Amino acid sequence: KRNSNSSMSYWIPLPDDITGPRPSDLPTYFAATCVLWTLILNLCPKAKSECYLSIAHSVIVTYTSLACIFRGDDTAFSCAASVSFFVVDAVDMYFKDVAKAKDEGRALLTAMNTSRKMDYLHHVLGVTFGLVEHYYENDLCPAHVGCAFIYVQWNEISTPFYNLFRLTGNQVWGACFALSFFLARVVGNTFIIIPLLYGNCSSLLGVFCVPYFMLQYLWFYMIAMKIKRSLGKRTNKAGVEKGKAELKKPFTKSF
Repeated sequence: KRNSNSSMSYWIPLPDDITGPRPSDLPTYFAATCVLWTLILNLCPKAKSECYLSIAHSVIVTYTSLACIFRGDDTAFSCAASVSFFVVDAVDMYFKDVAKAKDEGRALLTAMNTSRKMDYLHHVLGVTFGLVEHYYENDLCPAHVGCAFIYVQWNEISTPFYNLFRLTGNQVWGACFALSFFLARVVGNTFIIIPLLYGNCSSLLGVFCVPYFMLQYLWFYMIAMKIKRSLGKRTNKAGVEKGKAELKKPFTKSF
């Protein structure tokens, strides 16, 4: 049985009676949502299809993850929706990056900037974390916590604002994004989600959680630096335009 005094332990082991992978409808939901994401990519305007895809995913999984947390819904659909999104989006990113590298006559890795590589890392972590935590949720976390993955899915609440900003360039959406990112992914994770998972779940979960949370802090640092650079350029009319252009540059797409 799990250590009842787990909040005082620096290492929470797996339970002695590991149940193994749980029965799940995740493969069915995975296939269905793969079709949905692919349709969105192909039916929306090509130049901005990734924005519409990201908005659709974030709205859906924010709702489903909160439904799992507060209403007790099964986590299969919520986890499948994100895992399939990461797979479909990564494939789309890959083909776009290959085409870009070919046009520029550069190797694939050198053609990608740091933020793009972070997108791939985010997607790999998402697929791995989503599958492992869903199928082994009964072993990794106690019943009152459940699947740890759904506690990070609601971080996607900031994503629609980011993509609306990319689509419209409206500074209001940009401000909403920065604020929601800070509240959800910095404050919420630091003071609610991390203590919840650290105090109750197996420490092996940290293999997946720590890189994910560190990525969020790094992204927030990048956001803060981007805003700082933008404000620093607003000393004259030309600077104002440069500042706006700086903010509009998409430095990542995984929010």
